[in-house]
Amino acid sequence: MCPQTNYRNKLKIAAEKLAEVVETYHTKSPMNYAHSAFALALTFQVQGKTAKATKICEEMVIHAVKPTTQICYRSPMPSKRK
Repeated sequence: MCPQTNYRNKLKIAAEKLAEVVETYHTKSPMNYAHSAFALALTFQVQGKTAKATKICEEMVIHAVKPTTQICYRSPMPSKRK
């Protein structure tokens, strides 16, 4: 098998798996959604599917600025309370 074909097959598999995560977690876990959507857009971009990549990025931004979207962030450093 040609190394380039193997690379393309892996991208296709990655895109399929990431699409599942994006679909599942867009309401359950905004952080998983955002990271997976970004990675999915990159897989499309490297395959030359820039329109799909752009659409995913636009949807991600729209989702991020919705007033109902809550992105939970935990600081890696515990606060020092006195």
